[in-house]
Amino acid sequence: IQNGEKASIYGLELGLNYKLNDQFSLIGHYNITKGEQTEVDGNKIPVRHVAPAFGDLQLNYEKESLKLGLFAQFNGQFDFEDLDPSQQSRPYLYALDSNGNPYAPSWYTLNIRSRYSLNEALSLNVTLENMTGQRYRTYSSGVSAAGRNLILGARYLF
Repeated sequence: IQNGEKASIYGLELGLNYKLNDQFSLIGHYNITKGEQTEVDGNKIPVRHVAPAFGDLQLNYEKESLKLGLFAQFNGQFDFEDLDPSQQSRPYLYALDSNGNPYAPSWYTLNIRSRYSLNEALSLNVTLENMTGQRYRTYSSGVSAAGRNLILGARYLF
């Protein structure tokens, strides 16, 4: 293992926080990062662990004691050529394309969350994540997501 001669990493993060009216707001984030590493021999390769484009978009509703949020999370695709050479030789971490080469497919989840405040001290929370039951894996993690999740919670402030 050795460090490369030189690496360049650059990116852009965009954010949106827009209040549509007294009850509705729209919030979003988009991140894109690119990286290139120059090896000692002059070859240029993708930088390992620079993630594909990703982000989220949320539509929120709030009135009195009720808060509702519909949100999507998404992740872009990395083709075989976009992967660092050390990752190209690890097909067990990735999906296989039509040529049998590993790649990281794009994915998205649709989710909904709610909170109802019974009083100043007690609130109830319900969240349903990945409503469509997508099978996905965050880039280079090696761990597939759990699938559809229902989260129930209560919060009490002393």
